[in-house]
Amino acid sequence: MIDSKLYAKPSKSFNESFEKRFKKSERKKFEHCCDVLHKYLRNSFYHGFQGKAVFLDHKHSSWSIEDGFLVLNPYWLWKKCNETYQDIFATITDKKNHDSLKNALNFFDKLIE
Repeated sequence: MIDSKLYAKPSKSFNESFEKRFKKSERKKFEHCCDVLHKYLRNSFYHGFQGKAVFLDHKHSSWSIEDGFLVLNPYWLWKKCNETYQDIFATITDKKNHDSLKNALNFFDKLIE
């Protein structure tokens, strides 16, 4: 898991500020802070890096909730994603798992290095 705090429910003040920033058609109640990342950071990456509800700032230590948007350190995110990836592969390739599964995942791991 990248950061368990990302699974927290956004505060009422965040939702109120978010609703003020976006037109009605773009508004959505988010169950978790990571839902904001998924919807808006993902869209920024795929659709031209137009920041809306998630902004990147390397000066932040990790991420923070601001006045209706999230600020995320991209270097922190990359490091946490990489650590999470390594942990998941280490768990899957553990000796307790079947050899064919380990071999397939080891092949995939080498392929994407």
